[in-house]
Amino acid sequence: MYACSPHWKADWIAEADASIVVSHFKGHPMGVTGGAIKNMGIGGMSKRGKYVTHLSRHPKYGPNRVGFHPEKCKGSACPKAVSCVEMCPVEAVQVTKTGIIWDKEACAGCHIHCFLAWIQCPEGVYEGATEESFLAFNAAMADSAWAYVKALGKDRVGFINFAVDMGPVCDCLPFGDQPIIPNLGAFASKDPVAVDRACLDMSMKVQGVVSSAAEDFRVLEPGTEKFTKTAVPTMGGMEVSQWATVNAGAAIGLGSKEYELVKVDPAPVGAHRPFYKGHHVAWFVKRSFTEIATDPKVWKPDLRIPLERLRKP
Repeated sequence: MYACSPHWKADWIAEADASIVVSHFKGHPMGVTGGAIKNMGIGGMSKRGKYVTHLSRHPKYGPNRVGFHPEKCKGSACPKAVSCVEMCPVEAVQVTKTGIIWDKEACAGCHIHCFLAWIQCPEGVYEGATEESFLAFNAAMADSAWAYVKALGKDRVGFINFAVDMGPVCDCLPFGDQPIIPNLGAFASKDPVAVDRACLDMSMKVQGVVSSAAEDFRVLEPGTEKFTKTAVPTMGGMEVSQWATVNAGAAIGLGSKEYELVKVDPAPVGAHRPFYKGHHVAWFVKRSFTEIATDPKVWKPDLRIPLERLRKP
């Protein structure tokens, strides 16, 4: 799974013979959903690629272009003033005794820090991101995922979505939430748009989970858009269409929204054996072990810690 991967892993991906993108399908406070497209479009990019995909300094949709009302700020007297002082890693925000100063040109557009301040601000100094900026980010994510696929080749990438424990927001946050719909299972395809679309379609058909955000935002009934109504609103934002990323992916040629859902029954008990095409599993690793299994004589005969100590609770 490549989500939140280090920047150097993007180089490894480009050099890979093939790739299986394994994703946890769930809600996301910016992407609306996090599935195959989001996992590729963000997790498969370099740090610079992530920054660009988030439209961080985009002249129209960048987070440094949101509405700002400094006249509403109470300055250092505000109980949330410390958050505003500490949130900016490039110190583009300054809080004075009577108000606040935001140097938008110096702003790096890192987004997450300001996003939390927007939610917490009791005076409405920050307007927050618009629906259009969220939609633009979703389109950029699909475009970024298309770059991933083109780098390897469509025939060399496969996708598996685990649609289980689907909360309204992403696993990248330092907290979780009650799943909003029951587990749907695992979905696999060579088309990232189709596999994400299938998960969305199935999420529409099921009843939402009582005592979850699905109940809070009144989308318990089958036929309702579970993630449109919960993912971004859960984090204090507006409704953003859950279809945005798959629509963008289909529009640019990343994949198709058309699919045939083929149900795969579990294999019978005892069907899985450690033999493959006439050979034992050890046959396949014989060469590798022959090359590496030479005695380097680096081991000491005894452990520095007695085995008895290792057994103690």
